[in-house]
Amino acid sequence: MSIFDMFGKKQEAAQPTSEQPVEEENKPELPPFAKKILVVVDGSKRAYDAANYAISLASHLPGCELCAAFVIDVASLDSLMQMHIFVKEERANFEAELETKGRRTLEYVRNEGQKYKIDIDTFLLKGRVTSIVMQAVRELKADLLVIAGWHNGSTRKDTSSVEFQLLLDEADCPVIVVK
Repeated sequence: MSIFDMFGKKQEAAQPTSEQPVEEENKPELPPFAKKILVVVDGSKRAYDAANYAISLASHLPGCELCAAFVIDVASLDSLMQMHIFVKEERANFEAELETKGRRTLEYVRNEGQKYKIDIDTFLLKGRVTSIVMQAVRELKADLLVIAGWHNGSTRKDTSSVEFQLLLDEADCPVIVVK
């Protein structure tokens, strides 16, 4: 016996008869699902999947705007320098590499959007991921945040999984996690 059998079958909706008029004029118009979507990308395969999902979603929502953000976590870079893992020059070089990766990633997202005739505003941001993304959501007035899924296993503990979990917990708008 299936667990679905325990609750009975779906009730069929009553079909209107000729005496029951269909009230289509009185249906309230629903607000749009999302007027502005912000997708966070970091250059990973999962982030590209999240960007493609956001592009596809935006292409199906009339009048929807799409923004993409790549965040350089300078707080983590500063922390690595304080722990003497980086010296000042190494930190600067790594930040420059991340900027290059960010620009390349955002260009890819912009080009993918053009395939669907969607203009995507892109932002290369610096700061702690959670606080910068939350600030971007507020300033852009984003209705929806799209982020990549992450692994939370003992073999892969990184700051991005912690930051994405915080985004999920603290976002002021709905969040879609693309796995």
